[in-house]
Amino acid sequence: MFAGDLLLFGEATEQHMKSWKANYLSLEGRATLAKSVLEAIPIYPMMTSIIPKACVDEIQKMQRRFIWGDTEHSRKYHAIGWDIMTKPKDCGGLGLRRLTVMNKACILKLGRKLQSTDSLRDLKVTQLVDDEGRWKLEVLATCLPVSLLRKIAAIPPPEESVGADSAYCMEDTAGNFSISAVYHALCRFDDGNGAVNWKHIWKIKAQELVRVFVWLMYHERILTNYQKNRMGLGSSMCDFCGDQVETILHVMRDCPLVMPLWLNLVHSNMRRNFCTGYTQQWIDFNLNVDVRGQFDVEWKSIWAISCHFAWSWRNKEKHGLNFIRPIAPTMVVMNVVRNYVVADDVLHIDMESRKVEKLISWKPPPVGWVRLNTDGAPELWGVFEGLTYARSFNFSHVELNVDSMVVVQAITTNGCGSMTGRSLVEKIRRLLALDLEVSVQHSYREANKCADV
Repeated sequence: MFAGDLLLFGEATEQHMKSWKANYLSLEGRATLAKSVLEAIPIYPMMTSIIPKACVDEIQKMQRRFIWGDTEHSRKYHAIGWDIMTKPKDCGGLGLRRLTVMNKACILKLGRKLQSTDSLRDLKVTQLVDDEGRWKLEVLATCLPVSLLRKIAAIPPPEESVGADSAYCMEDTAGNFSISAVYHALCRFDDGNGAVNWKHIWKIKAQELVRVFVWLMYHERILTNYQKNRMGLGSSMCDFCGDQVETILHVMRDCPLVMPLWLNLVHSNMRRNFCTGYTQQWIDFNLNVDVRGQFDVEWKSIWAISCHFAWSWRNKEKHGLNFIRPIAPTMVVMNVVRNYVVADDVLHIDMESRKVEKLISWKPPPVGWVRLNTDGAPELWGVFEGLTYARSFNFSHVELNVDSMVVVQAITTNGCGSMTGRSLVEKIRRLLALDLEVSVQHSYREANKCADV
C-alpha cells in the first residue's frame, strides 16, 4: 500500500466518521471507535513497510479531532494531552497506540521471520566484537545493507567496564514473540508518578462513562469554573455559592448543593477522612477505602456514580432550562448502583454458562479436495487472489477456510455489503459460479495459522 492509497483511505474514513454522530457519543464511546476503527487502518501495511510519517500524523490527527468532538468550524476543549492518551490504562492513559512505535514493532516481527540469515541467527552480540573491541562489520556485511552497517558502527560495542547487558523483552509470558511486548518495551511505559494505582479506576463497578469521568477527575481536567478562568473564560466562583472558587473538590464534595447526598451516603466512621485532603488524595481515599456499610456495595462504585451525578446535575442547572435536582438524590444514585451490580452479575453468569472448551487444530481436506486457508485480516483480497491462484492450477474441488465470519457471510449471502467491498464480492461470486466446486467454511484463527506463514 502506497502513501497516497493510505491517505485516500484516511479521507474516505473521515467522511464515514461524519455518520457516527460524534455529538451523540460520550468521550469513552468516541475513544472506543477511534481505537477499533481508525487505529486499524494502517496496521496491516505496517506489517511489511514503514508508513510515511505524514500518513501516521494525519490518522492520529483524525483520532484527536473525533475523540474531542472537533468539527470543521470549531475546535473543542482537548482535556488530556496525546502523550498521556496513548499510555496504557494502568499507566494513566486510555490505551490508544503510538502508531510510529507500533510500526517499528511490526517490522521487528517481519525481521524475526526472515530465514535468510542462518549464520547470524544464534550468535550473541559479544560474538560480533573482535579482540580489540571493534565490531566485526565484515560478518554483518554479508546480510545487512550499508545504511544499517553505518548505524551499527556508530553504536559503541559492549564491554565489561560498562556492566552486564540486560534482557530486552520481545516475548510474551509463553516465550513467543509478541508485538505487544515489543511495543511496550519501545515505549518504556511507567505508571505515571509511581504513587497512582490506575487499575483501581478501571475496576470500578460502574458504566464506562463513569470510569472515564473519574479518570478525567484524577487528571484534574474537569472543566470547572476555576479551570475555565485559568483559560480566560469567565469567573472562577461557584454559580450557587458566589463566594467560593469552583474547583473539582468544591463541585464534588464541599458545595452545599451536594452535601446532602454525602451526608446520606458516607458512613459516620469515614466522614472525617472523607472531608479532608486535596483532589488526588481524596480520590485515592475513596478508591481504596474498604467500607460497604448499609448498602452492601463497594464504596468506590457508590462514590464514583455519585460524583458523576453531581457533575451532571451541576451542568444541567447551569446550561439546561427548568432543571430541578431530584428530591431524593440518594435513591437515584443507589438505584443506578444496584441496577449495574445486578446486570453485571447476570452477565458474568451468562458468560460462564456459555463457555465451551474446544480442541482446535488444522485438519487435512477430504480426498480429492484442496484446502485454501486465507487470513481474514486482508479482508476479501486474500479470498479473491487465492481462488484465482487455485483455478490457475486447474483445481476443481476447493475447500475455502477463512477466519473472518464477516467475509464468509459476505460471500455466501446475497447482501451487497459495504460500498468498498462490493466490487470484490462480485468478482469472488463470479469465480464461484464458474467450473470450481468451492466449499466456504469459517475456521478459528488458531486452526488457520498456516495462512500467516
